[in-house]
Amino acid sequence: MLVVVDILDIPSSPSTILTINRFLIDYFGQPPPTKSAMTTVVEQLKTMAHSLSLLITALDDVPCTESELHTLDTIAATIQDASLAIQKKTGSFRPPRNDRVWKSCEEQRSKAQSTIATLLAEGKLQNASVFKRNIATIYRGPSSSELDSRDVKRRKGVTQRRCHRLQQLCPDSIVSWAVSYPPSSWGGGNIADDIFDCLVEDIQPNDTKAWPATVRELLVKIRDAEIQDCPGLDQLVETPNDPSRYTADENYKSAPARAIVTAPGAPADEHREMKQMFSSAPAARVLQLPQPFREAVQNSMLWKWERGQGRGTTGTMATLFPKDATQDVSFTIRCGHNDGYRLNDTYGFKLAFSS
Repeated sequence: MLVVVDILDIPSSPSTILTINRFLIDYFGQPPPTKSAMTTVVEQLKTMAHSLSLLITALDDVPCTESELHTLDTIAATIQDASLAIQKKTGSFRPPRNDRVWKSCEEQRSKAQSTIATLLAEGKLQNASVFKRNIATIYRGPSSSELDSRDVKRRKGVTQRRCHRLQQLCPDSIVSWAVSYPPSSWGGGNIADDIFDCLVEDIQPNDTKAWPATVRELLVKIRDAEIQDCPGLDQLVETPNDPSRYTADENYKSAPARAIVTAPGAPADEHREMKQMFSSAPAARVLQLPQPFREAVQNSMLWKWERGQGRGTTGTMATLFPKDATQDVSFTIRCGHNDGYRLNDTYGFKLAFSS
């Protein structure tokens, strides 16, 4: 039986600290240092994670009986549940993607990416009113009335929770969402939770966006005229403070690209002989990959097999070094079959050869 404790809501009372100390002593055989409850928990979890990674690595060369394998399965489930609890508290948790749901919202995602690309390319908002209404909805929530029926209150409650979810995103994600989806398209009762989750996941960028100056100007107007004393909106307007994040509209069109001088023969055409390959990275390093690569790797058959075997390392990532030190090094990942096609679509890959 696993009891998952909401560690961020633990009060720092003497009785609570004593309970935590007893729990940790049972696991580590020694009392933790006398500090605040939260600091103690974090430090002991860090120690536990380090010890666990060493033990898992040792499993690779140790044969197991059927009984031991069954016990390891139980331990793995416990560790997985604990990991999910921590990820939910840190905000890094992403629910497993449902291919059916992902496919069903493909048109919405495609339109959103097109809208964002047009804004970045042309420097003008296609529909400023949608942007303003979205920002107002996200930071003020839906309006309420004593005359609202029970069903209306329920739907507005869903919208309020979604507003809170959107507020937790990075500034680029919030702006991307606000220019892409009208409030009427994502409020409670308009789309299911799983569709909303997919759209939120997809809207999170893999790089920093250089928004046109008109975006910040509108945000400032909304803050000063409509939504005052809102820390979240203040942060969205002022973060980051680097003015290079916003490009002046009159200078928005990029200058002609410089000609790139290359040596005869493209590097891709060079005859490359491999000298070294590096792999078997700690499995936890996969969590440091940005999306969509992290999820793509975790959907690979190799990753799932490694986790099923309890391995502490992974072969899903590798670097290939050529014999010629002047040639490029290749960094490769293994990903799920369907995820490979999604990466093709996301980054616009073209078919190079087929067999």
